[in-house]
Amino acid sequence: MSLTKGSIEQNIRQHFNDAQASTATHRKLVNSLLHIHEGQAKKGLEEEIEFTKEFLRNIFRILPLKKKELTADRIIKFCAHYIQHIQDKMKKSETCKQNEDESEETIASRLVRSLFDHLLPGLESKDKYVRLRICQIITLVINCMEEIDDDLFQLLKKALEKRLRDKEPSIRVQAVIAASRFQNSEEDVNSDSIKKIFLHLIQHDSNAEVRRSVILNLEKSVETLPFIIERARDTDSINRRTIFSRTLPEMGDFRQLSIGKREKILRWGIKDRNDQVKKAAVKMFSTIWIEHVNNNLLELLERLDVINSKIAEDAMNSFFSMRIDVVKTITFDSDFWENITPESAFLVRCWNDFCIKEGYTHLLEEKIPEISQQALYIEKILENFENSTDENKQELEFILEQILLIIKTTDFSDEMGRKNIFNILQNNIPNFIFSENLITHMVEVFQKIVSDERTYVKLLMEIILDLYDSLDIRTNKNKDNKEDTRSEDSFVSAVSNQDNAVSYISIDSIIKRETEESSESHKTLIIFRCLHLTQVMLENIEKNLQNNFEFIEILHNLIIPSVRSHNAPIREKSLRCLGLCCLLDKKLAKENLVLFCHCLVKGHDSLQIEAIKIMTDIFMSYKYDIFDDSSTDLHSIQLLYEQVLQNTSNLDIMATAVEAVAKLMLTSFFDDPKLLKTLIILYFHPGTASNLHLRQILAYFIPAYCYSLPKNQFCLQKIFVSTLHKLSQIFDNLEDVEYISFSQIALQMMDWIDPKKLINSDTFKNQSQYTKTNENIYLYLAKDICTQIAESYNKEKRTLCSLLNKLHITYVSDQQLAHSIQTIINTLLQENTLDSFTKNSLNKFSNALYKFTQSNQTN
Repeated sequence: MSLTKGSIEQNIRQHFNDAQASTATHRKLVNSLLHIHEGQAKKGLEEEIEFTKEFLRNIFRILPLKKKELTADRIIKFCAHYIQHIQDKMKKSETCKQNEDESEETIASRLVRSLFDHLLPGLESKDKYVRLRICQIITLVINCMEEIDDDLFQLLKKALEKRLRDKEPSIRVQAVIAASRFQNSEEDVNSDSIKKIFLHLIQHDSNAEVRRSVILNLEKSVETLPFIIERARDTDSINRRTIFSRTLPEMGDFRQLSIGKREKILRWGIKDRNDQVKKAAVKMFSTIWIEHVNNNLLELLERLDVINSKIAEDAMNSFFSMRIDVVKTITFDSDFWENITPESAFLVRCWNDFCIKEGYTHLLEEKIPEISQQALYIEKILENFENSTDENKQELEFILEQILLIIKTTDFSDEMGRKNIFNILQNNIPNFIFSENLITHMVEVFQKIVSDERTYVKLLMEIILDLYDSLDIRTNKNKDNKEDTRSEDSFVSAVSNQDNAVSYISIDSIIKRETEESSESHKTLIIFRCLHLTQVMLENIEKNLQNNFEFIEILHNLIIPSVRSHNAPIREKSLRCLGLCCLLDKKLAKENLVLFCHCLVKGHDSLQIEAIKIMTDIFMSYKYDIFDDSSTDLHSIQLLYEQVLQNTSNLDIMATAVEAVAKLMLTSFFDDPKLLKTLIILYFHPGTASNLHLRQILAYFIPAYCYSLPKNQFCLQKIFVSTLHKLSQIFDNLEDVEYISFSQIALQMMDWIDPKKLINSDTFKNQSQYTKTNENIYLYLAKDICTQIAESYNKEKRTLCSLLNKLHITYVSDQQLAHSIQTIINTLLQENTLDSFTKNSLNKFSNALYKFTQSNQTN
């Protein structure tokens, strides 16, 4: 039975009507529609065209529908499903198999061509929903197609390039998915390629969904890899999670990445502030990366360069947290310890720390050898140390560090092992072949073994004094050598006509002179090592050492003379030691406070940083007691810190000083509003934009300071207007520099003095000295603003006036204060210098204030 034109239209329309109701019937509807399509095609080209027109007409009906309209989504899926089905059908048909001519058209190719010919012009539509629906259709249809002819390819590419820059994010998302098929087929090198647009979008598009779409569809290559990895720091947490859960795993073996990239990826993922991102990164490391190395943990660690890695320890802790099965089944046999490497030492140390943290102590008893056995391993490593190359020494040091860290966590129940470790450490702590870091670990284990602080200090001081006494012995020996050299030189002059003797003695003299030159550097090395041992000792004790004779000897013969040294590293190290001594003895701190101030003012950059840290620690330890019987006072110290903040050009000094002032203000040691003003100016100043450390400190400090105590908010209120005025002057003098708008700064500062944001505000309600201040804090600020308006220029006046009406004033308890504000406003309104905006703002605020005043009087 042949179908009439009307019945075909009705039949097709019915198929689309059923398709929009549910996707469950799509397969059945597709087969039925194909039967109609093939029937029309057999009748002739005209009948096939009639089918195509009706097919397109039904699609066009859903184009204006909004984004979340499900019926439209189902129709688009039905359309794509049908085109996929018809192409598969044509591909399998015997006709297509016999006709291999590429130019041969089928009903599928004709339908697709007609579809695109009618849809592409609609991409220029002013209706955003039409553009969106067309992009959705193109995306799904393109994904169904195995190949596209050249003409259609160019048309689609050109149209999609425009949609990649569409103002609607949802359209850009669909355009990205569709255009991803065109990344590998670009012929015109000079054109604005799809890949280049993708790279621009992934970096600069403001919409997170667009960036995510590019992340998922961008071709993975050497060129695009840095851009993809960069998205692990995307502002959107879903995008960051996508990188770790999908993009990086899809790229294959992680070993194709450089060590630097592996470090970045793990650090960004495991240290991410979002738990879901962190979980995805840990899963990637613990399951996918480990599979790439055949579940070999040691090879995985070899790919991370554990000696220099900053994230390997966190990565292993995360690994063990997710893979408890590995924690329980891992073994460390005798071969493991006999052939220990940096990676295996690091592995067992991380495993040891994890077991202690999580309470798997029974595993430690089973798998970690006794202390006496570990002492033998340490001795074996030390035997290999002398004859090793520099690279091998670094590896051996790292292995020693890991073993010492394991030993530090044990209980030393093995008395023989404890004595062996004690002897090893006592003999090797003074050794110059070891780095400072390793010596620090040795001293910490040494303290754990000795346990008694007095005995620990005594033994360590003996080591330091013996080492320092060797300096005197060497110096005396060098003096004797100098006298011998002078005698030999005289002898040389006496027998100068004997060539052989002259030659022999001259060579000997050269060797001795070189020894004299090296003796000075050796002296410096000894002093530095003595100072380092002193520093480590002082960092690990709590008792006052003034009654200790050996300590007094070290203080007067080593530390204080070294502070006056011309060698910068020695001067810094000795100043740190002196600072630690001061933290143990208040009297010593008072005596040397002027010295630290002098170092802060006159010292070189590193010495200034050291002096700031020491002084800050002293003030936080002793508070105002430090100024008793001292030549300095709190005011002079505040001025000194303020001077450092304002005058230094060194970014590190500035950041250190800011951190110091922030700590002292949070502890209420400093309460000068001028210091707060300086910090706020530094926070908003464009010149500090590159000093991320400083900005990070202040981003935490200012809200924490203001929201902690009512008096701190009042402190900010006092300098609110003057700070804004100063920033306004700074911004006016800047050219071609981006800075935060004046109004944004004002609103941010106003938020900091909001009494409602006080932490534990209920605790201050019964404190009358604070309550009155905070009830009227916005009134005090309003008075300051009105006073400043009279002295400001037009731009600043407008900003200040707009602020007045944003002050959250709902209650007026101080009638006198409100009256004084009204008086200032009336005076301002009588002037002829104000523009209409300023007058309107002042009138509006005045009326609101009057309303609240009258309301309170009535109540």
